[in-house]
Amino acid sequence: MTEAVVELVLGNLSSLVGKELALFLGFHDDLERLASLLNMIKATLEDAEHKQFSDGAIQIWLQNLKYAALTLDDIIDEYGYEVLGMEFQTLRNVSNKVQNFGSSSSFHPKHVFSRYKIAKKMKRISERLEEIAEERAKFHLTEMVSERRSGISEWRQTTSFVSEPQLYGREEEKDQIINLLVGVASRSENLSVYPILGLGGLGKTTLAQLIFNHEKVVNHFELRIWVCVSDDFSLKRITKAVIEAVTQRSCDDLDPEPLQRMLRDLLRSKRYLLILDDVWDDKQENWQKLKSVLACGTMGTSILITTRLSKSWEQYLRI
Repeated sequence: MTEAVVELVLGNLSSLVGKELALFLGFHDDLERLASLLNMIKATLEDAEHKQFSDGAIQIWLQNLKYAALTLDDIIDEYGYEVLGMEFQTLRNVSNKVQNFGSSSSFHPKHVFSRYKIAKKMKRISERLEEIAEERAKFHLTEMVSERRSGISEWRQTTSFVSEPQLYGREEEKDQIINLLVGVASRSENLSVYPILGLGGLGKTTLAQLIFNHEKVVNHFELRIWVCVSDDFSLKRITKAVIEAVTQRSCDDLDPEPLQRMLRDLLRSKRYLLILDDVWDDKQENWQKLKSVLACGTMGTSILITTRLSKSWEQYLRI
């Protein structure tokens, strides 16, 4: 479905717009302009998806949009890897106490050429998306402006069940995290939080699923809880999701205050593992509110987060 592809690309865009290096590399305005274009187009997609079956021209328009969105996603991936490379180089330079301005990796010919290629691709895809946006007018599509729904789209929902039994190239990381959870973290009196960082499609969720279902983890924790967060970081929704995962009962009719009391009663003095999958929110105040509710387990309680927001990892560790 074209709308799902556009939503995915918008999510990838938003995860990069917030990066400080986006402004430094000169791509911040490009990313924001592309996000604005996609949001403008997205408003008419629901109507277009319905009308495509009776209008071949709309069907072709949707196919062109899907292809352009996927092309943009490839460019985003290329840009993301460029940013990650620079972040890694910056960290290495800092660790080596490299102070020489001229040695900065951002001015290395390889990086300059790479950014030039990405900039050209961004310009071309921006022009193509502008053409696609202008083509909407001839179809007289209706803009669907609806209230934000609670919960998350079905296509983005994840569960604790292992979708891929093998995760090639990540066995060492899986073992390291498992040993950390049942080893060092088990002796910590504070709530331990560990992020799994990376761009979309790198297997973060699958890695978390394999950890969640590993025999050592199953035997170590009294409770194991899985919550797919996505872009709806609502304290009430997460609280309800945790309660329902533990009790296997719905609690739709309760207000936030009794919900939080119920959650604390369920988790108090228990060693639990909570996995928050696909986290998009990086607002510190939201995490502090969540911390106050969840910091009631016993020694060894841990939270594992999967997220694309690598710039915010320090916030997660400070929970």
